[in-house]
Amino acid sequence: MEPILADFEKIAGQIRFSAPQIPLVSNVTGEVATDEHRIPTYWCRHLRGPVRFAAGMESIARLGVETFVEIAPKPVLLGMGRGCLADARGAWLPSQRPETEDWQQLLNRLGALYRQSIPINWVGFDRDYARHRIGLPTYPFQRRSYWIEAPEW
Repeated sequence: MEPILADFEKIAGQIRFSAPQIPLVSNVTGEVATDEHRIPTYWCRHLRGPVRFAAGMESIARLGVETFVEIAPKPVLLGMGRGCLADARGAWLPSQRPETEDWQQLLNRLGALYRQSIPINWVGFDRDYARHRIGLPTYPFQRRSYWIEAPEW
C-alpha cells in the first residue's frame, strides 16, 4: 500500500467527514471512534495497518449490541464475529446469501429484525410500490361465505 498512500491521503483530504449518527467502532483501534476518523491520516493508517477485528467486536458487545447484520454478498464475518465473543447471543443475520434470491433474503432479514423488536419503517420500505388494502373477515366463523364455488360442467 506504500506507493499509493500519498495520493490516497490527498484524495481523503478532499472529503468532508461528518460525525457518525451512531457509535462507530474503529478497525484501527478496536475502540469506539472519537474524531480521529475525520482526518485523512486516520484512513491511511486504516489502509495499511492491521484490522483489530476481535477488539472491535468486544467494543461492540460492551455497547450492548445484540443484533448483527452483515452487509455483504456472502456471510463471512458473522462466524468470525460470533467466535470473538465468548457469550455470543442475539441475532446474527446475513444481508445476502448466494443461493437465495435477493428479495426473499431481504424480506427474511426484515422479518427477523422485526422479531428482534427492531423498529422497521414499513411505510418507507413500501413507498415505491403501489399497494391497497383488502378487507378480510375479522374472524373465521363470520356467517358469510367467502368460498368460491366452481362452475358445474
